[in-house]
Amino acid sequence: MATSDFRCVKCGRQTPRFAVACPHCNTCLLVDIIVDSPDLNSRSIYLAAKGIDELGGEAPPFESIMKRLRATPTPIVEQCTRGLAQSVVSVLSAHKIPSRLVPLRRAKQRTVTRDGLLRLVRPPIRSLKYFYNDLSPSARVVIPTLLVIAGLVLVVLRSPQDTVADVRLPRHVDGHRTALSSREVIFAAMQSSATIRSPTAEGIGFFIGKEQLITSAQFVGRLKSEVEVLLTDGRLLSATVVRSDPWLDCALVEVPGAEASALELGDATGLERGETIMAVSNAQTADFTASLGIVSHTSRIELGISYFEIDAGFGGSGGPVLDSFARVVGIVTSARTGSSSLRLALPINYLYSGDENLLRREPDSTVGGRWHEILARAAKEEKQQLEGVRLSLQRPTLVSAAGKSPDGIMAVVGQFAVNPPSREQLAFDIERDGARLCSVSSAFTDWKVRSRTSGDYSDRRMLKWLDRHGIAARFYTATNHVPSYGCPENLREATLIVKSGDSRADRVIIQ
Repeated sequence: MATSDFRCVKCGRQTPRFAVACPHCNTCLLVDIIVDSPDLNSRSIYLAAKGIDELGGEAPPFESIMKRLRATPTPIVEQCTRGLAQSVVSVLSAHKIPSRLVPLRRAKQRTVTRDGLLRLVRPPIRSLKYFYNDLSPSARVVIPTLLVIAGLVLVVLRSPQDTVADVRLPRHVDGHRTALSSREVIFAAMQSSATIRSPTAEGIGFFIGKEQLITSAQFVGRLKSEVEVLLTDGRLLSATVVRSDPWLDCALVEVPGAEASALELGDATGLERGETIMAVSNAQTADFTASLGIVSHTSRIELGISYFEIDAGFGGSGGPVLDSFARVVGIVTSARTGSSSLRLALPINYLYSGDENLLRREPDSTVGGRWHEILARAAKEEKQQLEGVRLSLQRPTLVSAAGKSPDGIMAVVGQFAVNPPSREQLAFDIERDGARLCSVSSAFTDWKVRSRTSGDYSDRRMLKWLDRHGIAARFYTATNHVPSYGCPENLREATLIVKSGDSRADRVIIQ
């Protein structure tokens, strides 16, 4: 729409793009922008709100547009000029969100609402020349004189040291950092997140540089493999896996031309119990999910890796875990054993000290010292766990269990032996929250050497850990249905326990 097309709806004469009222006939030129479509796509809402926020000027802020678009049908912008309306409608149309304009007969005296959407809009007024012409001859002299005198008084009274620049306060004041709001943390995380697509999987990643992205090794496969990265602005770019650490379930991906907003890397060694965090995942959908939670435990050592436990819900692995300053302190992971129902995050420090050293930069000496202590404690506990496994695997022990079979529970037991074990009759108790639900039993006969590539992911990970320490070569497993007659119908998240077994090695969570 050209400038000449902005004409008054009443007199038809040309008006400025951002006029509140017609300068010729004083007709109100403000409009409301209405979106009638309910159930808009989350990605479209996000991209549209981002585009409108980037218009600047009198455009409503990002959070307000997000809130209004989720509540459609409703006015998403009220009492805006036709110039702004044209820009907003263009952004909405680009993301396939239909809208319409409703002219206002007169502007209302409105203040900013709690959601920050409405701005102060005064009723249309006539231009200053009309007021000046209406004044008496004496008033035309007195009023300008008073204004000049008032200005001189302000100049005299206002000293230079009283002048304060109208700038936004910095995040750091006297060396201390001010925590961000949850909205600010979510916004930073969403801006820097991306969807990863490979021939076999789809997941989430986050940018740590303009063209460097961290994601789950499960999604991207081997080194030098080609993947696609879908950015939040809608661009789909080709990318290459440059480093990968399957054991930590992390990969570094190079995304040429991304020019993305990068997240700052933090330090997981400074986390404390009860500290607020934000976990971002894609929950097996195309949309990102941000979950607010706390650090439940600062060190949960599983298979030689020290994770920290969080109570925030999340979906697939690969997303960032951020502290209250929008710094990445961990990575959402699924790298845990079948016996674990914990929500674990991999400390970001492992990117510097894993098998592959995904990032070359070393932490500072203070962080390094604390981090080396954590690694030493994890190695010590892993050694003790290995000794316990070697002893426990000399007799049948539980590997995993799932309640998906119509005949009962599908259980996998394992045993470390020189020759295949014979028939083993095992009795089990099933408990939930410390209370016994029922007792069952089953015979395991068909024993096979288990490779590290078979079974579900948690099962394979346990076997891979054994293989890393030279144990899995003679690790035999047997699978059988454990009848669940007399047990409750839903046994998910209940605990299957071998009677008279080791209290730690012979119990697993039923998946």
